[in-house]
Amino acid sequence: MTKYERPIRNWNEVPLAFDVYFAARLLGFSYDKLRRMIKRGDFPAAKIGGEWRVNKSDVMEILGCRPNDRLSQ
Repeated sequence: MTKYERPIRNWNEVPLAFDVYFAARLLGFSYDKLRRMIKRGDFPAAKIGGEWRVNKSDVMEILGCRPNDRLSQ
């Protein structure tokens, strides 16, 4: 079982930072679209250890969510 197979029910269960694949899933974007946005500087992310990482707070802000809100996945 991978770390993303278990359903995440609310934002308290989401890690503080995660990879672009998981961020794209949360945002409803394709991986490629989100990568392009990051490379253009249209979406905040940091390259750590050769991989892009996205902060949970940035995704929540874009979606207009609060920590106890349920995810609609």
